[in-house]
Amino acid sequence: MTIPFDRRPLMRARSLSAALNGRRVTETRTVYALLGALSLLMASLQAWLALDGEPRAMVTAGIVALVGIVALVAASLTAGGKARAAALLLAGSLVGLAVAVTLLHRDPGVAVTLPIIAFVLALPYLRGTSLLLGAGVGLIAIAIVLRASAVARSVSTANLAIDVIFGGIAAGVVLMLLTWHLVRSRERLVERMTHFVEGVPVGIFKSDASGRLIEVNEAIVRLLGYPDHATLLGVGAIDLLHQPPVGDDALAGAIERSGTKVGELELRRHDGTPVWVRYHVRTAVGPDGQIVGYEGAIEDVSSERTAREATARLAAWKQERAEILDALRRLAPGRTVEATADAICAEIATGGGLTYAALLELHNGASATVVAAWSHGRRQAAGPPISQRFAMEIRRHALAGPWVEDVLARRSEPGFRRFAGVGLRQLALVPIEVGGELVGLLLAGTTRDDLDLEERLHTLGEFATHASALIGPVLRTRHVREDLRDRIRETIDTVAFKPVFQPIVDLESGAVLGYEALTRFGDGTAPDRMFEDARSCDMGVPLEVATIVAALDAAGPLPANRFIDLNVSPELVMAEEPLRTYLRQRGFNIVLEITEHTAIEDYPALRAAFASLGDNVQVAVDDAGAGYASLRHITELRPQFVKLDRELIRGIDGDLIRQALITGMVHFSDGVGSLLIAEGVETEDERATLLALGVKAAQGYLFARPQSAELVPK
Repeated sequence: MTIPFDRRPLMRARSLSAALNGRRVTETRTVYALLGALSLLMASLQAWLALDGEPRAMVTAGIVALVGIVALVAASLTAGGKARAAALLLAGSLVGLAVAVTLLHRDPGVAVTLPIIAFVLALPYLRGTSLLLGAGVGLIAIAIVLRASAVARSVSTANLAIDVIFGGIAAGVVLMLLTWHLVRSRERLVERMTHFVEGVPVGIFKSDASGRLIEVNEAIVRLLGYPDHATLLGVGAIDLLHQPPVGDDALAGAIERSGTKVGELELRRHDGTPVWVRYHVRTAVGPDGQIVGYEGAIEDVSSERTAREATARLAAWKQERAEILDALRRLAPGRTVEATADAICAEIATGGGLTYAALLELHNGASATVVAAWSHGRRQAAGPPISQRFAMEIRRHALAGPWVEDVLARRSEPGFRRFAGVGLRQLALVPIEVGGELVGLLLAGTTRDDLDLEERLHTLGEFATHASALIGPVLRTRHVREDLRDRIRETIDTVAFKPVFQPIVDLESGAVLGYEALTRFGDGTAPDRMFEDARSCDMGVPLEVATIVAALDAAGPLPANRFIDLNVSPELVMAEEPLRTYLRQRGFNIVLEITEHTAIEDYPALRAAFASLGDNVQVAVDDAGAGYASLRHITELRPQFVKLDRELIRGIDGDLIRQALITGMVHFSDGVGSLLIAEGVETEDERATLLALGVKAAQGYLFARPQSAELVPK
């Protein structure tokens, strides 16, 4: 691509050069006018001296007059305006007329007057030193004429010789002054040209055939940051390149082949900093046609190049942005978190120079796992587990935002070996957050050295935002479950609970039939909530087992002929072990209570599981009357005990509708052979009403609050 060179500074230079040339023409015109005027004055003198008919004087007068006329004509031809040209021509004509009149009529007045008039006409066009010279020579010429006029009537050979010698001396002085004037004009011209070259804002240089600088202007010294001209002279042009091309003569060869070269280069300043310049270089050829050097100009285009690079980066960003949007549009939530993460990693690792992508889930407790990973266009296995130390490091770093790691510099560290093993040189890590909570990390790596991952962080941020929307809520739910799991596990490990027992009594006699084992947690969490949280994080069965074991261990002080009512889930019963072992070891009569809120998928399997637990195990259904499920539990499981929901019991003595419902439940339980137990009895009126309705057993604060086995009524 040819880079256009800004020729405006050079055109300004040419304009100034033309002005200087015009000034030189003006000086030449002035010299012509001066020579013409002086020659005509001398011609007039010689013509007047020739009045006596001296042949040599006449010839001299004619020659000098001819020279004067030619000089004035030349001055008129170089004049810049019509008025000036006309004035100079008129001056020449007047002097010529004076010579003719003097020779023909021998009139000394005309011989003196007309040349003076001609000189006055040329006088306005004589400037500076020329004006002084012209005035001085004119005075000398007039003095000669006056002297000649004094001896005009007595001209002798001696006097004529004296006049000629005096005139020759005067003419010599004039020529010396003219020569000095020409030299001085040339010096001033050189000074002005030097001042111009030094003041041009474009750097101008000249080098010899080997490329060493031999002439430079002030602009190039300032541009390259050298202290003065002398420091820069002699430096090789190739040494000024910030990154020399392959082959030191590559640029010179290109110039020699084309005669000229235009382009951009990155030069190195005197302090080592780079600067971009646009150059225009051509070869300098000697008389023999051989290259004797190079000359040209350079100008600073660093800011212009920065602007172009910014424009290019903006265009690249827009293109990258469009590609990101296309990639994100292709992403859709998978059936699982792993499938969605796999799709995200595949999009990242198969384009844009990136060769590796992974999505890490950051767990509570400073641990992390690989959800999905792609490398070199292929799906990767999870690989070895991420160490706790590495997980803690990246979690701490992620709180400050995305960053880039140099894998090569850290490849010896255990956490980075997996990335160095797939050839990565750089690794970008971008946090995935949901509601301000850090739930994961998006990783992207490259095997290339020329790819700046710092510039890709915003791109990866787009994918991280999309990942946060697609899988962030699920990961956050996992974190909540992990928190619950850790909490339940700690509760189990530290036995942060205690068993209590509440008696189940005969409503008519008040005798204790058995005890329901309940659990109270040390942090004050309601038992229903704690067991529900445990079930939500797959810790329900472990918590049930722990509380049942604790209850059986604490039931020692209770009468051996009373049953113990234990709350169990269908999952625990269906597992059979370790429940069966624990129940057989204790030897109590056990009632396993299934709540109404627990869904049962396979009733026959559950009945078989109950039967396998032993002959001393009976079944109870809780919360009867609270919904359809409890009625189905009764019909499917045929329990030995049916417990009425406490909401039905509260205020039963004043509610005829609930009394009617209880009557129906009494009839139903009698029909299936179950003992009906009323829960939550707190007043004597409730007890009396239930007894009147046919309910035989109950439990509640009216009889006793849940207490330890040592304190509970026997």
